[in-house]
Amino acid sequence: PGLSEQDNRDTVGFSVVPPDTNGDIGFDAAGARVYVQYINSVWGVFDVTGNLIAGPFAGNSFWTGFGGFCETNNDGDPVVLYDDHAGQWFFSQFSVLEGVQCVAVSTSSNPLGPYHRYAFLVTPGGNNDYPKLGVWDDGTTSSVGQSAYTFTLRDFGGAGGSFSVSAGVMERDAMLVGAPAQFIKFINPCTAGDCVEGQLPPHMDGPQAPADTCPTFWTAVDSAYDDSPHANDGYRNHTLCVDWSNTNNSTYTEGPLVVAGSNFDRFLGNGFSDCISPVQGGEVLDCLAAFTMFRAQYRWFGDNARVVLNTTVDAGGDRAGIRWAEVRSADGDSGWFLQQDGTYAPDDGLERWMGSIAQDQDGNIALGYSVTGADLFPSVRYTTRTPGDPPGTMAGGEVSCHEGTGAQTASSNRWGDYSSMSVDPSDDCTFWY
Repeated sequence: PGLSEQDNRDTVGFSVVPPDTNGDIGFDAAGARVYVQYINSVWGVFDVTGNLIAGPFAGNSFWTGFGGFCETNNDGDPVVLYDDHAGQWFFSQFSVLEGVQCVAVSTSSNPLGPYHRYAFLVTPGGNNDYPKLGVWDDGTTSSVGQSAYTFTLRDFGGAGGSFSVSAGVMERDAMLVGAPAQFIKFINPCTAGDCVEGQLPPHMDGPQAPADTCPTFWTAVDSAYDDSPHANDGYRNHTLCVDWSNTNNSTYTEGPLVVAGSNFDRFLGNGFSDCISPVQGGEVLDCLAAFTMFRAQYRWFGDNARVVLNTTVDAGGDRAGIRWAEVRSADGDSGWFLQQDGTYAPDDGLERWMGSIAQDQDGNIALGYSVTGADLFPSVRYTTRTPGDPPGTMAGGEVSCHEGTGAQTASSNRWGDYSSMSVDPSDDCTFWY
């Protein structure tokens, strides 16, 4: 069943909305497969049959004895990742009012620690909202290599002005061994309403990218909604190349828009809330249609790279559906083009949103999401496709993970901010949502 609001009350003494559900599958110190879940404001370790084997712990317990805001505050917006190639766990949450991003990297494959711990002042003089993070590994250890932990932020205040969206990287090789680590951040200031809202960092599954391949950041664009300079719907890509020996030499450049196969519409509610309605027995829920949804999964196939993306859209009649896409590049960091895309919204009157998507080593794709309607409590389902299915379709049908048994009635319409679809490193084939 995963961690619950009761776990929050028992562990930290209060309830939290939204839960910000995410987790990852990896290994423990004995080499056994475990799933680590990290939600607002607790985390725990499960075995692969669903038994809680450690926790729940307070979200800020990673920084006990570390001092400062990371130890004192338990603000949430957490992310947990298993760094497949290093065999180490990565944990992060914000200390939002101080503009600090707290990071803990396990010293081994044991998610229970000990940890190398960091407090990065990512938004001086402001607030670092909605941090999203990923693993990037190009197989290098040199200062000009691109090994990094990638991140994006919604900055309120600070150098970017009243609001901006930022993309950056943390010095992964140093963090894996507990050495002093650098980070670099590029700010996308809002220009004529264009804020590059909803940008996601890349997260790598499977083989390493070719040496010196720079990470590419992704943003879904509805040309009629997002105030972008692009006249077509599609996917913006910004490439960040870092020079760890002289970070002033680092670059962040926008590439050509990857144009969608057909237009999509992100006009749902106000783009954030008041958009998932009606819900059986409960209140209207938020949809976060303005955001590209975690994660932007990158995978190298030896002769091409693939990134899968998803965002919530209006599938017609103000009914939420999920627009998903697969983009490709021959060299892994340039010349991106659309391989396929589609909107998953079966004609049954139900709303589908809050998706997360991933691809395995054989090119199979899984998309998990929430679903609800006038006669359906909010529930969790998924759909799939294989490489042989018609392009742009999720031909695997809809499968239920969990059918809801109730509805929220007084949560300020908050449902969640993100979820996570992961691929098991033990076989690079099994999906965990």
